[in-house]
Amino acid sequence: MEIQLVLSNLSSFEFRTRDPEGIIFFGYIGTQKWFVLAVRDRRLEVQMSNENGQMVLSKWGPDVCDGKWRKVTVDSTSNTIDVRVNGEIVVMLTYYVNLVPQSFPTLGIILGDLPANSDLQLLKPIVPALDGCLRNWAWVKKNTEALDHAMETDDNRRCFENEEPGAFFPAHGYTIFKPAAFPRKDKDSWRMTLELSFRVLEDGGVLLGMSGAGNVSALTITLDLDKRVLEVSLLGKLAHSLKFPSGVCFKNWHTVNVVIQPNQVDLITTEAASSMEILQTDFKALEAVWLDPDSQIFIGGAPEQAEPGAHFSGCLQITLQDTAVEFDSAQYKHPHVHSHSCPLAIHNE
Repeated sequence: MEIQLVLSNLSSFEFRTRDPEGIIFFGYIGTQKWFVLAVRDRRLEVQMSNENGQMVLSKWGPDVCDGKWRKVTVDSTSNTIDVRVNGEIVVMLTYYVNLVPQSFPTLGIILGDLPANSDLQLLKPIVPALDGCLRNWAWVKKNTEALDHAMETDDNRRCFENEEPGAFFPAHGYTIFKPAAFPRKDKDSWRMTLELSFRVLEDGGVLLGMSGAGNVSALTITLDLDKRVLEVSLLGKLAHSLKFPSGVCFKNWHTVNVVIQPNQVDLITTEAASSMEILQTDFKALEAVWLDPDSQIFIGGAPEQAEPGAHFSGCLQITLQDTAVEFDSAQYKHPHVHSHSCPLAIHNE
């Protein structure tokens, strides 16, 4: 978004997030003068640059990642910038400026990211993607009709009316990881441990899968709503399944622990636990795929799966090999996946 004839230095908006790191907005005039307001370790951070250099103020103010709405204002004078949260100053930055005035500059604003295809170097690198929401904005007191229209017409940019912690996967949304992102702390014997918490909003489907060279499926964990079954398949063969009672509501959260070890697959819930024997050759094949640097883990579906029901549509929280999955660190994340917020219902809010 570009704003012509900037006559005010005051911007404000209401902000909500559960994401501990990412960029709220990037503002720039030309290529050398820019300003970043971001979140790092759950607190606000400012980075800026002008013709005299760069500076950074990191992790100031209150925890802003609790999912509550807050009003944020950013105001600047000729040599100061202050950032307020709910009226309280949390960042005040004083800097040297060139006294030669710039008349009627054009201000560019990018929400939630850095400029595409840019060689911009921040003083403190940051994961730019931020799962957050803005509303009631006023950017330098100028008309932002184009931005308003984009937000109103694109369902995927709208705020969830009510949300809770969790990662939201819409239909056709998925993420890709490398197994190396989840090293086991126990180096002596390999096994696979997985805690899957899920809540269905629209449809079941693939919760997690892993494939090796040639895109050969080594592991698939699928939720079949019609059968009310969670299925674990190894090398294309059903290894174990868990039948949910008829009274279970999939619109609520459910947690299943999956443990795959040399001779069996264990499925564990708060209500029951069951085991199924597997061939040790299948286990070794799964381990080999896990250790292959070219293998990929898919969560929420896979790119080649286009048929209805292949992609899970709902909310997930996953721990893999005793490591909580951070979806912002994925090798690939579909742009409509929300890493840290889960709608209580889908109404195209």
